[in-house]
Amino acid sequence: MMIRARELRALSTRFSPFIFSNEALLSTTTTPPPQPLKQNEDLPPPSSSNKELNTATTTPVVISGGGPAGLTTAIYLSKYGIPSIVLERSPELTDHPRAHFINHRTMEVFRGMTGLSSQVERTMPPLDQWRNFIYCTELTGGSVLGIVDHFKGQYTPHIPAYSPEPVGHLAQHKLLPLIAQRAEAAPGLDLRMGHSVTKLIQQDENSVRLQVEERITDDTRSTGGTGNNSASNGICNGKKKIRIYEIEAKFLVAADGAHSPLRKSLNIPMIGPGVMQHLINIHFISPQLGADLKRSGRQGMLYFVFGPGVIAVMVGHNLDTGEFVAQIPYFPPLQSPEDFNEETCAAIVRRAAGNGSLQLELKTIKPWSMSAATAETYRSGRVLLAGDAAHVVPPSGAMGMNTGVQDAHNLAWKLALVLNNSASPALLDTYGAERQPVADANMRTSVKNFHEALAVARVMGLDYSMANTFSDILSSKALSYLPGSIRRGILDAGIAAGRAASAPLAALRRTELNALFDHGETLRLQYPKEDLGFLYSDSRTAAIQYENESGDEQQVAKYIRPKPRDAPYVPTTLPGARLPHLKLRRRKSENLTGQNNEGSEFGSEDVSSIDLWPAAGLQFVLVLSLHPNLKNWITAVDEYNASVGENGVKILPVVINSLAKTEEKVFENLSEDVVVFDDVENRWEEVRGVSEEAAVLVRPDGHVGWRGGEGTIAGKKEALKHAMASILRVF
Repeated sequence: MMIRARELRALSTRFSPFIFSNEALLSTTTTPPPQPLKQNEDLPPPSSSNKELNTATTTPVVISGGGPAGLTTAIYLSKYGIPSIVLERSPELTDHPRAHFINHRTMEVFRGMTGLSSQVERTMPPLDQWRNFIYCTELTGGSVLGIVDHFKGQYTPHIPAYSPEPVGHLAQHKLLPLIAQRAEAAPGLDLRMGHSVTKLIQQDENSVRLQVEERITDDTRSTGGTGNNSASNGICNGKKKIRIYEIEAKFLVAADGAHSPLRKSLNIPMIGPGVMQHLINIHFISPQLGADLKRSGRQGMLYFVFGPGVIAVMVGHNLDTGEFVAQIPYFPPLQSPEDFNEETCAAIVRRAAGNGSLQLELKTIKPWSMSAATAETYRSGRVLLAGDAAHVVPPSGAMGMNTGVQDAHNLAWKLALVLNNSASPALLDTYGAERQPVADANMRTSVKNFHEALAVARVMGLDYSMANTFSDILSSKALSYLPGSIRRGILDAGIAAGRAASAPLAALRRTELNALFDHGETLRLQYPKEDLGFLYSDSRTAAIQYENESGDEQQVAKYIRPKPRDAPYVPTTLPGARLPHLKLRRRKSENLTGQNNEGSEFGSEDVSSIDLWPAAGLQFVLVLSLHPNLKNWITAVDEYNASVGENGVKILPVVINSLAKTEEKVFENLSEDVVVFDDVENRWEEVRGVSEEAAVLVRPDGHVGWRGGEGTIAGKKEALKHAMASILRVF
């Protein structure tokens, strides 16, 4: 049976709240949302006991960790009608900035989350405040060593030829509440703040059983598993109690952070360089500093300060509000976090600013270790790792949170299809097979970027590796006879001497410094080919299928070869790639929208090809070109859909029509129910990579699963059947 436009409209209506804010790609019938699971009642007022044991809860999916990766997983599961419980250890959302740069692909994922990308764009500072990296001896005084503009020729953070979404700059503690709002509103999503997994009791071929701990107080009742719980406001003061209960789930997603207790309990090792640097993060507010930087024309996202009194990286999260984080290196064990009290940190910030009387408010002081590693495997039975639990990526390149959000996007549709009995559980093996190489590549790129970021310091005589070696020597057993205070004094004096010599060396080596800045040999910010051009390339382990006669495998091998760092992103429809962004316009047809286009819910004629997969939900999208034999494809899809049964994954055919080659006779032969978009900029013919008669099959995450299929109706149907079986692992 043919997929009718009214069926697509119903599907779009069901999921449109998760795609656009008050917008829908198509309209208009309503489908009731999935109902949340019934959870246990709230606990009665706490008794005198310090521990209470509650009966077990059941749910399809438990997600341990309420950060960007965990919440994105849960929100997309809700889109697909799968309930989940999210357990977040902290009683309230973090107030520490952490990650802040959001790349194109992550913004596209956010585009499918109730208009989150639009809200991020409205909330983040204007581009002029964060387009530059500034290298200096002091923020507001001293000398500027160099300024690198990462948006040359751009007046906005958009690159329209690459993506419908811009890159973004919004601190994680500002982003996370926007995601959490959507999580609290998502049907079937139970967000429990102040709850943590304390034990993986058992897992078998059918389920996984967890022990969960909730910390409550005498004057705060248990959250009891409600969707909108009071724990998000924090635990009130009072006598603390612990509620212990169990949850049984079909699957557990461990998104519980870089130090993941769940990953450790499963004995999954991390592979990579490990700890690279120890730093103190000083989060502070200073509207005065923000105003001074804007007044002096030193607006930037990152400030690399190489001064005689301090070496630091300063992150300008928002110059209007004066929100910053100073990152200060330290060298354990002779130096420790205890050395950085509030007085010391305030003095460090003022030295970096070049203003001894700078007004500032310290918010938090946190030690952390810059590390690089990826998990050896992303799956252990019914437990799947995501986000920082699966990979630890240095911030040099801003790929950590972005990689985690994209993990979630890859995992959610696969979990949904397995739970719906529409795909084999083996489909979940493709999650790690696809995402682990991407995380490993991002980790290695970030490590390389870290060393590139030190290039300026090395020219100024500040070699971090030498400082590390100096610290190691002073900490060695060979010098253990010296009192710790003396060794610490020697280390401090050596570091101070290096800082003092850096300014004269910078003056002497100005030509070398200018060459670094002019030739782009310092830390980068935008990575379009890594951001949008990654492929899931191994057809043996990834959820993709190569067409035997098309030579796709050879083309993929060529596409993924290492390229120069400044090589551009090249759009492609190769299997495993993200479907390229195209500007599309719905053909003016009442049969398509159910009403005149001017009155449609979407509110605009133009959409992006990126919008096709969120609108299709768990259906695969078959992208077709206008061709005299197009009707054969429609017939083949109808026959395939009729053959897969109630639980089978359906295929939605979408036709892209080149405005330069419109053939009205072809339209006359098509059913009025066939969905057609006009290619506004006539780019589809350029990027599709297959003949006009062939098709491109797109997965629910927007990545190409297969392309090809020239021939008869029977041949097309068989090609679809083989491709879908291979992708879904239902041989």
